[in-house]
Amino acid sequence: MYPGALGPKGELIIQQVNKSHRGMYRCQVSEGKKMQRSCGTYLRVREPLPRPFLDMGEGTKNNIITAEGIILLVCAVVPGTLLLFRKRWQNMKFGADIQDDYEDENLYEGLNLDDCSMYEDISRGLQGTYQDVGSLHIGDVQLEKP
Repeated sequence: MYPGALGPKGELIIQQVNKSHRGMYRCQVSEGKKMQRSCGTYLRVREPLPRPFLDMGEGTKNNIITAEGIILLVCAVVPGTLLLFRKRWQNMKFGADIQDDYEDENLYEGLNLDDCSMYEDISRGLQGTYQDVGSLHIGDVQLEKP
């Protein structure tokens, strides 16, 4: 029998629990010469878990993650946008966006088409580019002039 304090409903209250309190606990009821015992309950005592370094609630953790996301977005988007606008401002300052007068000109104006080779010149007419040398007869050889 454990000399502990009993609660108002007959529960056993153990103050300042330590490892020496582990073991089997049973309820015992006596009425006259009659005695009844319960099956019992084993009490296991463990060391308390160490307190985490950052002991905070889930809501606080979510707020921190949201703030980190916003900071990351600001650190990535704002400098990129500033670089784009800086390049645009430089182009406007130095006149790089001014269109050239040469853009609308015809590039082939003044080109003499008689001096240019045509497709027929390149493909050598109807004659194929390659000849089958296996079926070639000596009299069929045609040499090109340089």
